[in-house]
Amino acid sequence: MVLQAYIDDSGTGSKNSSDKVFVLSGFVAQVKQWKKFEKAWGKVLQAPPALENGLHMRKWAKKRRNADERDSKLKAFAEVIANHAERRIDAIIDIDAYRAHAAGKVPEEIDSPYFFSFHHLIARFCDDCLERGVDEQAQIAFDINLHFGIKARMWYQIVRDIVPKEYLKILPVDIYFKDDKIALPLQAADMLAYLRTNRLNRESVEFEWLEEELNNIVAIKCPILSSREIRHMVAGQSDNAPSEQLVNKWKALF
Repeated sequence: MVLQAYIDDSGTGSKNSSDKVFVLSGFVAQVKQWKKFEKAWGKVLQAPPALENGLHMRKWAKKRRNADERDSKLKAFAEVIANHAERRIDAIIDIDAYRAHAAGKVPEEIDSPYFFSFHHLIARFCDDCLERGVDEQAQIAFDINLHFGIKARMWYQIVRDIVPKEYLKILPVDIYFKDDKIALPLQAADMLAYLRTNRLNRESVEFEWLEEELNNIVAIKCPILSSREIRHMVAGQSDNAPSEQLVNKWKALF
């Protein structure tokens, strides 16, 4: 049972961001399910009004004219996701809590809200696999991110250095960054990530109905990284400080 996870980000994730949260969200399913998903998603994309460049939730959400037509199409997309995705996952970090409890307290190479969310998501994905008795190597793909993409690939090697050994039989050797025009499940991840930050950062309830539909998909346990969780992660880093050899390896990566 080879699993594939498709993840997208929303929010800036930078230390000086005015956002309240940074989010990594997406869906998990078996390879065969994603193939069926792509066929169904493609049909909805081409149905009137056709979206030739794929669904980009931020742009589509701004279409105020023919809102009923827009929402009907969004509902059709949500139904495709609900019919094919096995799990959903959200790694959400409180930016203010990060600044208060983590910024400047961990090695410079991993001092970023994105890294904490990234590590958290991967660890909780592995926990879920182990709880379900899944021990095959999975595949993890992220949407292309010009700001964080290069760092995230290097961060992944750091994650593999510090995760429990039992996770290594699940984690791939490397992660992938794909164009969402080609990897259609990333468009579903984009929808979920947008809905989270639309509500949490912009306090908008316009698409609450759509978010509720996606919430019916089984969630991987991934608590919001607030003050308590961030302090725990930082304490773990402090109590089990990386060796000089590891730190030098990380510096070489960056």
